[in-house]
Amino acid sequence: MKDELKLEDLAANHSYFCSLQNAFNSQIALSYEKWESFFEEWGTHDLDLALLFRWDIKERTDEVEELKYGKYYMELFLLKQNKGVFLPIYIRSVKEDNVNEISDYLDSRFIHIQELWKPIGK
Repeated sequence: MKDELKLEDLAANHSYFCSLQNAFNSQIALSYEKWESFFEEWGTHDLDLALLFRWDIKERTDEVEELKYGKYYMELFLLKQNKGVFLPIYIRSVKEDNVNEISDYLDSRFIHIQELWKPIGK
């Protein structure tokens, strides 16, 4: 089934937004041009030290941006628990070729969040 996933399947319209800046320090935010650049740096980070609590894949509404970067972009929201830092991350371009790697990355973080919430949800 995962092989059949597409970016449009991962694009979510959540009922509420998450800020793309840290309210206590606006300098704490990261941006990457493409998924590969993000994954190279963050793909193997410790799941507790870089706790992913939300992600959004969104379809662009700006035609000029779409022509330049592609149809979809991604936002990730992490907590650096050892420092108490909220870290928003913007990825300018995610492509269909990235879907399996994105899905694997998100799956492992989802499993980890469930572990943190035990014994709730059994």
